Amino acid sequence: MERLKERMKRFMKQGEGVEVGILSGSKWPDGQPIAPIAALHEFGSENMPARPFLRNTLEAKKADWSEYLAENLRNGMEAPQALNMLGEAAALDVQETLETSRGLAPLKDETIMEKAELGFVSQAGKPLVRTGELMKAIGYEVIPRGGE
Repeated sequence: MERLKERMKRFMKQGEGVEVGILSGSKWPDGQPIAPIAALHEFGSENMPARPFLRNTLEAKKADWSEYLAENLRNGMEAPQALNMLGEAAALDVQETLETSRGLAPLKDETIMEKAELGFVSQAGKPLVRTGELMKAIGYEVIPRGGE
């Protein structure tokens, strides 16, 4: 137990963290950045309901992620590797939220028909899934927080 406490102290002192979301530089096939459109979907607008794929995943999985990180540290994994594994798991969880549409506002009937007419039949009823570019843009980065 003392060893785990020491490792946790060292981990907290290092102050590193993981950021999960749209990878910097991610672009649609036409060259436009993905982040502004992802933010529009996450927070909504006057004409579109919020579909918080990042916030919903965080809320649903934060306890699991904390336990996963703690378990890896308890098992002797060094902090950088544990954070990388956590980032990978969290990014996959966000992608799963997008794929399943769990907790996201449904599309309007007109939008479903439009997607089907454009050839996106298998994804027609899924919000935020058309080409798969948004899902591919989900990633993570281990961030140093200025530890000693």
